[in-house]
Amino acid sequence: MYAFTGVSNVHCSGYVWIEPAPVIQMGLNISINCHSTVNCQMAKLYMMLNNTHIEDKLLTTINKTTVQLQLHDFRKPYSIVLCYAKCPRQPECGRSWESDDPPDSPTNLTCVIYEHSDHLTCAWDAGKYTYISTNYILYLKSLQTGEEKAFPSNAAINISLSKLQGGKLYSIWVQAKNDLGTAHSDHLQVNLEDLVIPATPVITNVETTDSSAPRTILHWKKQTSMENVYCEERYKALADQTWHMKEWDINVTRGPHTEYSLESNTEYEFQVRCRLILAKSYWSGWSVPFIYTTPEAGEFTPRLTRGLLHLLLVSAKRRLTVCNVWAFTFW
Repeated sequence: MYAFTGVSNVHCSGYVWIEPAPVIQMGLNISINCHSTVNCQMAKLYMMLNNTHIEDKLLTTINKTTVQLQLHDFRKPYSIVLCYAKCPRQPECGRSWESDDPPDSPTNLTCVIYEHSDHLTCAWDAGKYTYISTNYILYLKSLQTGEEKAFPSNAAINISLSKLQGGKLYSIWVQAKNDLGTAHSDHLQVNLEDLVIPATPVITNVETTDSSAPRTILHWKKQTSMENVYCEERYKALADQTWHMKEWDINVTRGPHTEYSLESNTEYEFQVRCRLILAKSYWSGWSVPFIYTTPEAGEFTPRLTRGLLHLLLVSAKRRLTVCNVWAFTFW
């Protein structure tokens, strides 16, 4: 006896067929038919489904040589049925079949180009599991030249930008196909220049001023060479779940820094991210968390700048007054 998956034939003393087909959609009603060609007038047929004996009352006798089993809303992804005759007990026929699903239309198609990368990266949601081999193809069609290219992949895919010579404007979509059907995602029309994600910025320092009303200053550095970039900071106390946000236009002449009025002797977490100033542009990842603990209240000592100290010395000399300067600390 030989049993095969799909539409292959089974060679034995009889044959089995599945209606409506050997590969069916999940949840359909099916009929399993067993026909015997054994030379035995008193033979009685019975079935085993997935190694489980099927009771006689569940079988419908079509004629002396054929029986049928009907299954409703069948949802097992893979099954095997065997038919036996009782003279003697010998396998008459066997068959395997698959109960699968056609593919869903892929959704959430996303394509990006990371700054300093030479690849277009695309990913999508495939939908429900189909229980059957399903192939996916990413298509890119130039809206300027009409050239269309196909890239087979069953997961996220990286495409070298050197393969995209049809200009900057493209229509992108995904095709999903298996033995039960074909589905397509929505078309995504893009300008490759708008897909760039700026490099993630870096926090360089956090400090607190020495004053009666201390201010905590966050210093960070952009890593992108792009213009028209929009960034945002966020911070929170480590013991809290609520983030506080600060927006930034990075087109500034000096390094970005922000002053915050924070609680003393408290541990805080700071992060920064950036994106292009476009309605549908993608954010970079958040920067590596920078953890900082603010000083305790009253921890600071007065400090004089060198410039102010110089003015005091000049004034003291004019009054011929000796000025002891060793008590002052310098910046």
